[in-house]
Amino acid sequence: MLFRQNIPEFHDKDKSFENENLDSGCLSDASDSSLDLSGKPMQRNGGKDIENEEKKLNTAINKLMTDSGFESHNGNEEKEVNDEKIAQTEAQPSNNIEHPSVKEESSKSSTDWTDLYQQDDDGDTFLHLACISKDENLVKTILSKAPHSCLYDILNDDCQAPLHLAALTKRPNILRMLLLAGADPTVRDRRGNTALHLACRSGVVECVDSLIKPFYKDEIEEASRQYEHRNFSIPFSPDLNLRNYNGESCVHVAAKLGLIDILRRLVSHGADINAREKKCGRTPLHIAIERGNEMLAEFLLSECKKKMNLEAVAFDGLTAYQAATKLEKLDLQKKLEKCGAKILPVPQSEHYNSESDADSESDDNTDNATDPSGLPIFEDGHIKIADSFSEINREFSEAISDK
Repeated sequence: MLFRQNIPEFHDKDKSFENENLDSGCLSDASDSSLDLSGKPMQRNGGKDIENEEKKLNTAINKLMTDSGFESHNGNEEKEVNDEKIAQTEAQPSNNIEHPSVKEESSKSSTDWTDLYQQDDDGDTFLHLACISKDENLVKTILSKAPHSCLYDILNDDCQAPLHLAALTKRPNILRMLLLAGADPTVRDRRGNTALHLACRSGVVECVDSLIKPFYKDEIEEASRQYEHRNFSIPFSPDLNLRNYNGESCVHVAAKLGLIDILRRLVSHGADINAREKKCGRTPLHIAIERGNEMLAEFLLSECKKKMNLEAVAFDGLTAYQAATKLEKLDLQKKLEKCGAKILPVPQSEHYNSESDADSESDDNTDNATDPSGLPIFEDGHIKIADSFSEINREFSEAISDK
């Protein structure tokens, strides 16, 4: 194949990255496979189907490269179309455009985008595959063929858009191209992660920059020429506080992994450094304290001092200082005191259970449940009918017996 030849992933279409064990939002770690290009066999049923699929891919890509004026070589080179071929094309009489075969070919070329954005058995379009292959020239050409930017946001069977794949393969230039062409940065994968969540987790600062930096004038001018459907009247303003289905915004992702450079960029572009994740209500400062990450705490207390809320309370009722006291992080306690944190005692744990703990306990504990009237229905694990229900049942029985 044209862009699969030197890429081992395409021989078996194993689009897998190693799983990472990342924090779930509470103190215990949980596996999150959002960074995985889930393994899906590329093989179709039967050799004939494989051959047909490869033939179709090669034909479409070859035609695409010919029509666009260059061929892709290892994703880095541009090869101009033969001058003789161009001269022959220009030498053709202008009245040939009226020939039926020319009209048919012109009509066929105008619908090429439907082939490029047709999903395969795994839900991938050629744009998905080009992002995985890291071929910038190919991505650029496929983008230019789309009549509308909604085609850039097609999700494959793993609920991944091309933006997600570009973030997973750590390709900042492709991420920028997709955004300039009009791809939606808020599209989520199956775990609610945007491309920015994945870029933050990858640890590649350039990928994060490509997703949060405003568009420059020269970028807008070039994109306007290349993508006729692109509307730049609305300024690019990424939402840095979007949360995934684990309740985490990008600052929580960066804080958990201790990625200070990425956190610095997020904060400088307007991310809320005091945001609380939705499972335990922890801010990045709580996360730094709980993990004993003194470098992260130093960054937050120094560079983010003007924005930092030292008295923010997590769902367990603890401030960062109280969390440091409870976990016996003496050095962090001193730093917090020095920065002006209130010296508060740690409350009794039984009165300050986290919401996540309370939720898990309530599922198993049915003691003292009540009906809307406030009368107990469950007591000591045995069902007891409330007096009001007993009265209703008695009246109903009498009415039946009278009949």
